[in-house]
Amino acid sequence: MTNRVLLKELSVNGKYKLFIYQGNKSEYDIIIKYKELINGSYTRERTPKHIHMAVDLLIKLHDDELLTNELLDFLIQQYQLLQPISSNTNIETDLSLEHLLADNDNIIERTQLLNVKGEYSVKFLILVIKLLMIQEKTNYPDGVLFQELLNKFKSNPTIWDIVSKASFNRR
Repeated sequence: MTNRVLLKELSVNGKYKLFIYQGNKSEYDIIIKYKELINGSYTRERTPKHIHMAVDLLIKLHDDELLTNELLDFLIQQYQLLQPISSNTNIETDLSLEHLLADNDNIIERTQLLNVKGEYSVKFLILVIKLLMIQEKTNYPDGVLFQELLNKFKSNPTIWDIVSKASFNRR
């Protein structure tokens, strides 16, 4: 990876390290990476993609539709509330673990049974999805991909519908 400026490093559940780097698509662009602790060592840095989050949500939805829909409703609401990064102060405050998880304890607690389904814990999923939403809103002010993806889950989708939307296939 080229030398990027690390803006934030966040530890999640003692299992993940999230890294937020300065990007170059816009003045306040962020690049999100993570490492996962497996068998006592951290993996190489990975880039979370919409498709990874979508597959995990599909697995959770298949196992527990009620709880996953509650999580999806929460995420859809968060999309409406989150703001793009517009200053260095936003980077310091809005990308802090405390800010990103503020008022999320209830949803994390209520949906904790989903932690054993899929790849990601609810807490990690919420953090990464929020960061991807902020990234989208910062770089593409008129972009609604994540909002459309989350709403697609609410319309009794097929796997094809979700994978197409998550992989940017507009057909």
